[in-house]
Amino acid sequence: GGGEAVDAPSVAPAAGSAGAPARAETTSPVDWAGLNARFGGRVGFIGRLAATVREAHAQTPQHLRTAAEAGDLTTMTELAHSLKGMAGNIMATPLVDLARRTERAARAGLADAPFLCLQLAAALDELLAALGEHFEQTAEGRPVG
Repeated sequence: GGGEAVDAPSVAPAAGSAGAPARAETTSPVDWAGLNARFGGRVGFIGRLAATVREAHAQTPQHLRTAAEAGDLTTMTELAHSLKGMAGNIMATPLVDLARRTERAARAGLADAPFLCLQLAAALDELLAALGEHFEQTAEGRPVG
């Protein structure tokens, strides 16, 4: 008994994505308010955490692209899994979601795994840049007012 298909991919859009305006204001890859709340507003600690993430993952976008081009499902799965945890720690929710989808697709050997992996590489580039810009601005001091 029980021959119902369970491996059919979900085609429903993510909550909130349907009908989104084509040009919304740029959303940050990091929930800064959530990150500050998580670590009690300890800006120095958060800055060190961001620097560690940037250093640890500087080469990861290229590794993701190489794995995608080679169709290396094992590496795609491992990298996506690692990024899912890191992104969760720093409140980078969009990256968590994309890493989760990439990991599932690669683990299942789905044809769109390399495409998702390339999207993940681009999203990680964006995150690393945002972390750098945010903390350069913080270091320079924000205007008082």
